[in-house]
Amino acid sequence: MDRGNFLRDRREHKGLSVSELAKMLNISEWKVERWEDGETPDSEHLLLLSSILGVSVEDILRGGGATEQSQGYAQKESVERESDDQTLRSGDPVNEIDIKPSGRNGYSAAERKFGYLVFTVFVAVIVIQLAIQFFGWVNRPREITLENYNDYIEIDLVPTRNFNCDEHILRITAKEDVKGLDITVNVAFHDFLQGDYSETVSLSGNLVEGGKLEQTVKLPFFSFDSGYEVVSVTGGLS
Repeated sequence: MDRGNFLRDRREHKGLSVSELAKMLNISEWKVERWEDGETPDSEHLLLLSSILGVSVEDILRGGGATEQSQGYAQKESVERESDDQTLRSGDPVNEIDIKPSGRNGYSAAERKFGYLVFTVFVAVIVIQLAIQFFGWVNRPREITLENYNDYIEIDLVPTRNFNCDEHILRITAKEDVKGLDITVNVAFHDFLQGDYSETVSLSGNLVEGGKLEQTVKLPFFSFDSGYEVVSVTGGLS
């Protein structure tokens, strides 16, 4: 069968008119008619044309010459598949072993058990670490003392201006929420001409994290050298 007659026969076999086939290929009707007169279809339309007509590209190019050969191969493969199916249904132990699934989700029972064990250990380690951190936070020191006050409050002694300063501010800043803070600080100053001067300052109150207590210290002379010493401190964490 020549190419043109083959294409016409396959179109009619599919129940398609020339117009319908042309629309499916997005081409003009006269181009389909020219193909059916024997002209070779354009390469850009071959794949879609073969899909619509249910034949191979080789069938179209050869005018159906490969169809009978392809059908022969298809019949042979069908016979071989039926033979294989019958062999499997017969209960052949070799084939049963070949097609036995490896396990759920593609893993064997031993692999799944090992995965569960690794996951359990991982979760247990995380839980233990969180428990240690929690109990460390619960059991942290609750009282502020001379030994640990630096962990909970910050002390600054700063001048109110840069030059000829005779006034300083003692500032207490809370690093955590503190209740009942009572602190006594000895502030000391030195001047080359006037000598040393010191004063004891006491501050008290409740502070939230970032809160401040301040007191101004006035000096009888200008000083550029200062320092402080915490005499006593009491209080607790909220």
